[in-house]
Formats: sequence, structure tokens, C-alpha cells
Amino acid sequence: MVVMFHTVAARRYDDAIVEGRQALTLFPNAPYVHAGIADALWYQGRYEEALPEQKVTFGLDTRAWQEFEQAFRRGGPRAAMKARADRLAQPAAGRPTDVMAVASTYADAGERDAAMVWLQKAYDVRLPQLLHVPADPAFDGMRDDARFGALMRKIGIPARVSPR
Repeated sequence: MVVMFHTVAARRYDDAIVEGRQALTLFPNAPYVHAGIADALWYQGRYEEALPEQKVTFGLDTRAWQEFEQAFRRGGPRAAMKARADRLAQPAAGRPTDVMAVASTYADAGERDAAMVWLQKAYDVRLPQLLHVPADPAFDGMRDDARFGALMRKIGIPARVSPR
């Protein structure tokens, strides 16, 4: 999983998919591996191939999966990611909100304002995962946003990491 995460961060998506498929031979029910494969496919624009991997990441939450897939069919990849981010942002009994997942999913959806709100929440509670933001492809579309650069400077890390 760690190798796959860093391979996605390096934008070596085909290599990440290979790494993920190898990991699934050892751990066939690992949702995080499916999520990494889904991300690699998604960032390449291979949405139809990514959908079965995405479905696994929803686990038993069939309603959330249906919302995601319907949003994808109606409005494309950004609409699907927005639907997922909206769902992740809702408080749920027995499940703490994954602030970074919400921020990155809004960023994937192109929802800069919402992504910044959630990144600020992550900063306010000093989430260590913020250190991954400069390399995370989810935030590529935000790197030219002045608010994003200001937040990265407050954290003390560069706003952009060259993948190569």
C-alpha cells in the first residue's frame, strides 16, 4: 500500500495499478488497495475501468455507491466526486469525519472553496496528513490558488512537489 501510494503521488499511474494488482493477490479484500487502483485509473481518465474499484471502496454502503454512480452517469467524474465528498462531509453515527478525505475529494471534484474549508479544518487540528498534500494528485487543480499557497506556507511546506 505504501509503495502504491507513493507511486500514485509520483504520477506513475500504470506502475501503481500493477503494484495494486500484485497486492490484491496477497490481500484480495483490501479496500485501500482498491482505492489506490481506482485513483490511478481515475487520474488517467479511465473512469469506466475505475468504477468497479471505486465500488469496492464503498464497502457495504450501497446507497452511497448508488449516489456516486448515478452522479457519474448524470454529470461525469466531477459530479461523482462532489456527491462522494458531500456524503463524506456528513456526520455519521459511529464514524468520525475523515477531514482529509473530504478535502481531497472536494479537490478532485474541482470544488476549490469546499476543499479549502476542509483543508483549513485539517490545519486547525494539525492533522499530520497535511504533509502529503504537496504530492497528492487530488490537489493538482488547486496549486495555483493563492489560498492554497498561503496555507502551505503556514504549514511550512512547498505548495508544489515535482513528480519527476
